Amino acid sequence: ELLRDRGDGLLPELARALQVLGTHLERSGDDEGAVEAFWEAVALHRSLALESPGGSPDAPLVSALVSALDDLGRALARTGEHAAAIEEFDETVKEFTEAGPSAARRLAVERSAFLLRCPEPWPATGVGELVNRLDEDAERAGGPDAVTVRARQALRGYGDSAAVRTAWEEETFTPVPDWLGLSRETLDTVSAWMFAPNWPRSRDFWSRNAEVLGGEQAAVALDELAVLHPRGAQRHALLREAVLLHGVTAAYDPLILQEQLSQWLECADWKESRAYLEEHPRLLTVQPPGDTPLAHVAMLDIGRTEGLDSAYRLVEDRAALQAYVDRALEAGDGVALMHGGGIEGQVFGDRLSSLTHAQVALVLAGATEGFEPDDLAALLHKAPEETRARLVRETVALSTRLPEQRKEMGRRIVRALGGDA
Repeated sequence: ELLRDRGDGLLPELARALQVLGTHLERSGDDEGAVEAFWEAVALHRSLALESPGGSPDAPLVSALVSALDDLGRALARTGEHAAAIEEFDETVKEFTEAGPSAARRLAVERSAFLLRCPEPWPATGVGELVNRLDEDAERAGGPDAVTVRARQALRGYGDSAAVRTAWEEETFTPVPDWLGLSRETLDTVSAWMFAPNWPRSRDFWSRNAEVLGGEQAAVALDELAVLHPRGAQRHALLREAVLLHGVTAAYDPLILQEQLSQWLECADWKESRAYLEEHPRLLTVQPPGDTPLAHVAMLDIGRTEGLDSAYRLVEDRAALQAYVDRALEAGDGVALMHGGGIEGQVFGDRLSSLTHAQVALVLAGATEGFEPDDLAALLHKAPEETRARLVRETVALSTRLPEQRKEMGRRIVRALGGDA
């Protein structure tokens, strides 16, 4: 009563503390004290879970109750009181049957799994219950879920696999499913591969475990892992197929380079950026996605064609960048001009020069999509007069060399900059 007066927020902590106490007493040889502590923990966890019974079967409150029931069942089994443990499971399942059917379904599976750890004749009952539940789950709306996986694990973990297979065939009148023969070692290996921290580590893990990961059981393991981790499992199923079809290098290279590109884009500054490229030179062969910042696209293109010294000088030295832009204008090189404009805006904050050179690059390419010179007017008041004047001079000089049909595009840019076209 004192605890309730002080707030229900203390009850979960008390329930966990009782479980810790029970475990300590169990290890100390005080089986009776452990059972008493675990029983109190179960009562508290059950009360808490019943306060919000409509959640998912793997909700934290339900998982805490399952943990407490597992502790109690283990402690009672040590003293030979299996029937008392089963009765506690039965009562708990009954309480949730109407209040929280999803939780009741999980608790029923845990009860059946506990029967497998009891002496005869209970294991046969547990096997039959799990087989029937999994057979029903195959028709359940929404497909398999975490409770399905738990039931599968319980059946696979039972020592008499022949009895499980016989029960499956006799109860369902269907062949034994592939997942029933899935070994713990294969599942653990596939799971470790799926959760490798990065693609190079994933590739190395495959190389060390190629026989297992390339085997048929690995595909079964991925199907089961897809229940809990659909996106990751599906991606690795495709990767596995690619490795088996094209080899490790061909399958992994695009993923590794994509991951390295993302890491390079996250570098804190241009010094770190250059060091990363020097360490991963194959990135220079990558065609970056369309949403890559323009200055980074420029570093890759210029680094590939002119070297990293030339590329990174442009983000460090404004005068060097202007010289690069001047050469691009003189050569009528729209790609180089787009690179220069990207660096002007992203690195030096010169938005007027950046947008102007992007518009001029479109003129050089003869493109009309994205050609919006009127947008320049909104930036004029933010730029120094010398910048505006320089851009006018550059564009006028370039326009004189343009084919007649593009001259008017150049004049529109000049007028937008406030120049005399």
